[in-house]
Amino acid sequence: MKEDERLLRLSDSYRETGADLELTCHVINITYKENRRILQKCQPLREYSCFIHQISQNRKSGMNLDTAIRKAIAYCIQHKIMQSFLENCREEVLQMMTLQWNAEEAKKVQEEERQEDIQEAENRGEAKGKAEGIAATTLKVVRNLLKKKLLSYEEIADTTDTTLDEVIRIAKESHLSY
Repeated sequence: MKEDERLLRLSDSYRETGADLELTCHVINITYKENRRILQKCQPLREYSCFIHQISQNRKSGMNLDTAIRKAIAYCIQHKIMQSFLENCREEVLQMMTLQWNAEEAKKVQEEERQEDIQEAENRGEAKGKAEGIAATTLKVVRNLLKKKLLSYEEIADTTDTTLDEVIRIAKESHLSY
């Protein structure tokens, strides 16, 4: 497979294997580069890729989206790239590209928020895991102290930083009351 191409399989999206139906898509990268074979063979694709590249470059230089698209349209018309189409459909292209780029920005924001949610969930899970670990250790210590019968319930509560009611509950549940 060439560097600008890859195969995507629907089954790669699922955890379980053994699907009855498989969909394979041949994906070709059309990002603007002078030496991309597909772009050399197809002028409309090359021109569209160049147009998108101009918008990207304009955005990278700090232009807002509307200005970046307008400058890219002007550049392409001046350099005879999709010239007649852009001259005839300038406003439609502007509206379409604004919508497309806003959708892409929304996807990026959504992905960033998803990553933040995952991190928060992991942090909550970590905190919950620590709390559960501390609770399990405390329970074990309380039981061991109850088995030895060396301390009063109050002393066990003070020693383990547990409430007296909790020590009494553990003693009853563990059949270690005294």
